[in-house]
Amino acid sequence: HMNTGIEKRHHPRTLVWGPVILKFAHRSMMGAIRNISVGGALIFCLEPIESENEFLINLNFPEGEEMSIPCKKVWSGEVSAGNFDYIAVGILFTKISSTDLNVIIERIVSGNFGF
Repeated sequence: HMNTGIEKRHHPRTLVWGPVILKFAHRSMMGAIRNISVGGALIFCLEPIESENEFLINLNFPEGEEMSIPCKKVWSGEVSAGNFDYIAVGILFTKISSTDLNVIIERIVSGNFGF
């Protein structure tokens, strides 16, 4: 759809760059997380995500914290970065535990997303 320039996000996003695993019903896919907020994230991957209603993203932080967050695709488009073409996917967290949410908020506030 056309980008009308209207900001639809409810939460400010923080730029990050780190590995992420997308887990679907019948497959998994590597990706990279590009930005994150308490409500969702932007993921770069190499192949498109079909319209699976809900999937999991697995985030692993260096301290050993691991999150598996249910989410759904709300947007996708193509982007180029370096020599690669990526599929950018905007995701919305559909169910997030208060523990995971607190960790994300803490890291957003401290700017500590050192993957």
